[in-house]
Amino acid sequence: MRITNQWRYNQTLYDYQRNMAGVQKNYLQLSNGVKINQAYDDASLYNDGMRLDYEVETFSQVIEATSKSVNFAKNTDKSLQEFEKQLENFKTKMIQAASDVHSSTSLEALANELVGIKDHLVNIANTSVNGQFLFSGSAVDTKPIDGSGKYQGNGESMKTSAGAQIELAYNIPGKQVFLGSDNDYNKILTTNVSLIDNTKDYSNGTELKYLNEQSTIKQMVGLNYVNNKNTINSDYDFTDKDIDFPGTYFFLQGTKPDGTSFTSKFKVTDDTTLEGLMDKIGYEFGNTKGSKVVDVSINNDGQFNIKDLTKGSQVLDFHMVAATVKVDNKADLATAIADETAGNSPLEAVDTLSALQTLADNGDVHITNFIKSNFKDKASNKVDSFDYDNVMFEKSNNQLIGNISQVNRKTGEVATDSTRLSQTAAAQQLYPNSQDRYNIDNQKLAIEVKSKTGIKYTIELILGTQDPSTPVLFTIQATDANGNNAFPTGTPATRSLAVYNADEFGEYRTQTNDFTYRQLMDIVAMAASDNIPNPPHVENATTTTEQRRQNYEAYKDAIEKSHGSVEVNLDDKGRITLTDKTQSVTNIELSIQDASESGKFYGDSTGNTAATKQGNGSVFSFMENNAVTIDEPGIDMFADLDSMIEAVRQGYYRASDENGDPRNTGMQGALQRLDHLMDHVNKEITKIGSQTNLITTTKERAELMKVNVQTVKSDIMDADYAEAYLAFTQKSLAYQAMLQATSKINQLSLLNYM
Repeated sequence: MRITNQWRYNQTLYDYQRNMAGVQKNYLQLSNGVKINQAYDDASLYNDGMRLDYEVETFSQVIEATSKSVNFAKNTDKSLQEFEKQLENFKTKMIQAASDVHSSTSLEALANELVGIKDHLVNIANTSVNGQFLFSGSAVDTKPIDGSGKYQGNGESMKTSAGAQIELAYNIPGKQVFLGSDNDYNKILTTNVSLIDNTKDYSNGTELKYLNEQSTIKQMVGLNYVNNKNTINSDYDFTDKDIDFPGTYFFLQGTKPDGTSFTSKFKVTDDTTLEGLMDKIGYEFGNTKGSKVVDVSINNDGQFNIKDLTKGSQVLDFHMVAATVKVDNKADLATAIADETAGNSPLEAVDTLSALQTLADNGDVHITNFIKSNFKDKASNKVDSFDYDNVMFEKSNNQLIGNISQVNRKTGEVATDSTRLSQTAAAQQLYPNSQDRYNIDNQKLAIEVKSKTGIKYTIELILGTQDPSTPVLFTIQATDANGNNAFPTGTPATRSLAVYNADEFGEYRTQTNDFTYRQLMDIVAMAASDNIPNPPHVENATTTTEQRRQNYEAYKDAIEKSHGSVEVNLDDKGRITLTDKTQSVTNIELSIQDASESGKFYGDSTGNTAATKQGNGSVFSFMENNAVTIDEPGIDMFADLDSMIEAVRQGYYRASDENGDPRNTGMQGALQRLDHLMDHVNKEITKIGSQTNLITTTKERAELMKVNVQTVKSDIMDADYAEAYLAFTQKSLAYQAMLQATSKINQLSLLNYM
């Protein structure tokens, strides 16, 4: 092999670069502390390092996010604990008010103390930390509770990242705290008329004797069935059980726990005990010998309590009135009993409350009331026992409010704008092939509205059928204060309109099972604001798509105009609420009533023919003179507290027809409701505590995992300093030796070989 200068140069350069690279590699390991500095040094090792870096960064982000979230959750937890503490103070004051005999001054002082506690509760509900409200849901910039106690936030939870595609909630929305629902609670109703022993004479100041389970119908009616008690009072000794009274007919209606409405008419004899009557009421609601769906009892004030045994259900409803034939003398009594035995009692033919009212107005029957309210009927008179759903919406300043929550029967959730009426209807049967829509074909609603300007609108809403040729239609008439047609001259006195979806036009009009609460409320808003559409075309089977589009435009325009002055919505309890946006005290009046062939009293649950069977009640209910609700699964925290404060201020101990507000549950009812409210808040404390612990645990785990991953990365990526230093020393010596050897070789010439 010939060794030339070029060969020696190339070999020297190669040895130099190789040894220098080795020294450089070890030097960088010593200076940087890692095994590699470039991806090409070791691709596999580089990939492992990058993956571990990503995991470390992910855990760092989790630690940072959960650190902020856990503080928010802890502040929420502390606020709820303080809220619960103040509710306990509120209950203590309520017990004090209900347990002692107080003067009006003392009650006023206690009510003012309760107001102070309630104001503090509102302040707690409006707690903000670092400019963010704790109980506004995700709307952290919105103050949760306004001056009237209404919730203004939303129901959305805020969530923090706990890893890849993992999110944890760290707040409790105020809608859940202050307007939530507890599915482990039952709905409890009460009558507000105290039943007393009418066989007693209280004219001399004798203390009232309230009826109990062992009291009889005879004691409930007493001599009230006699037109002139003085004429035969001496002929009767009420301790004589052989004395016959006329039978008493009961007219019961309401909604069963399964959501179906019903009517029931039955007769009981004068010696029947109230225990027997309550058993009968239970049977009419669906109780059997082997199972119960409701529990019926009587309290110490002679009032019936009905408890829905289905937890979480909010549909139970109850109304009852009793009637006994009146007589003038002893001979009439014998005739009345004989007629009753032969089935000729005038009450036998009564199948509606209006027919019963006629008998009562004529003095033919004595009426026993169980429920009284201060509501107004459609004639603006105070409601009586013959008014069930013939009731005007209750007025409160610039609002009209219905008292019946619209509830989806399948889910138990309160209705929203998009909920179909077929999903809440108290009908008996579902539509074919439907899981949640009840058959409301051919049902009708009667709507009466007195508008802002005093025009009276009479609306008949016809729901039609599922057939596209019979969609939802409504007719509307307008009359002024003198009863004259109020529609403009040259337009029809009665307008017939189809119902469209105001957000989207389709070829066909709304079908019965698709009719929503939003559409119903839009119709009410149009009338209340005097914005009645005048469609350019008559709606019928031959109406073209273009003509329907033009009608739809008129319909939509009327709705949009109504929004400027009137809003009709469902509140958080699913009740229809109308708000007059231009008046502090509205002039608007509203009633919505089921106008279908319902509400007739045929017989009781034992009937087996069309003439005697239990009847169907109202399919739709929005406002009723019904039993008072003591407790139910849903809550409205601050509205409930306001009602309790009013009970103390006015001295209401129980719901009573003698109270200024007969529907206020009083202090006794308030205590039961307070227990529910406190338990509800305690559940929310438990929930936020669980969330706080979970977030804290997640943060601690992320910190631990971050350290572990960093340790693994260190094991993989970090250089061994001793090994790197030894290699550096060896390669440095080799490098220096290479340089010396190369230098000597390069100094050699032919003279060295001569």
